[in-house]
Amino acid sequence: MDGFALPTDAAVCPGSEMLGTVVDPDAVEVLRYNMSMTREEYEVYEKSVADFLKREGLANLSSKSSEPFFSWHACECCGDTLGGNREEANGYNPTTKEVQDYEFICEDCIYYVEYGN
Repeated sequence: MDGFALPTDAAVCPGSEMLGTVVDPDAVEVLRYNMSMTREEYEVYEKSVADFLKREGLANLSSKSSEPFFSWHACECCGDTLGGNREEANGYNPTTKEVQDYEFICEDCIYYVEYGN
């Protein structure tokens, strides 16, 4: 067998039209690869976030949302234009001694600024 079968138990995958379908493992690897960044793309992402924090004069960036929401709006931090989860966030500007608010920050930026990488 060239692939692997998805579960055929409706309790495991309720409502799935693909029950029992054979999946090509090579296609799964292509999917996994397309969902990750190259080293160069990651460096561009890091620079985008650093540039945003510097431009805005922020010492931090924290989520204000109790849960994220889906939006096609570009992330105000990294500029990502793909649809995805966004959060309302704020950050402290020590120069102005003010908290600045943002409406559309992607989850990746929230986690990256909070935890590193």
